[in-house]
Amino acid sequence: CPCATAARKAAFTLAASSTPGGTRSASSSSHSAASGALAGADLMDGTPIYDIKPYLPYADAIPCTRGGFGEEHKEERIAVEFPEELLNRLPEEKRNAAMAVLAQDPRAAYHKQPDYVYGMAFAGWDLRFLVQNGILTVTDVVKQGENHIK
Repeated sequence: CPCATAARKAAFTLAASSTPGGTRSASSSSHSAASGALAGADLMDGTPIYDIKPYLPYADAIPCTRGGFGEEHKEERIAVEFPEELLNRLPEEKRNAAMAVLAQDPRAAYHKQPDYVYGMAFAGWDLRFLVQNGILTVTDVVKQGENHIK
């Protein structure tokens, strides 16, 4: 592996204004993206970076890298209740994928409130859900740009 002899670096996945709908990978020799020095990103100088996440080799697929703490949660799943009337709003070919993504618990690790309604964009749709007692329940599904039930 050509990476074996390189200096050990922290790897990150980031979303920036130049990557609509996609992400780019970058590395930092300081093991922290907070230092502001990222290398290897396919971005123009001065491009705002909106989000930085840990690199996950099983999702980002760059050889010779490690996932750090993200690897610990790779196989975790949460039970999903998706009421049939809401599930039927999605195109049939998107339903299994939506269920699989929701089962990965898309909430931020630092924000898991039991009575909070979360939202997630998925294939041109907005999915709203809450999680109580270890079960994710979908509460609304609308096309992106439409209003949700209040």
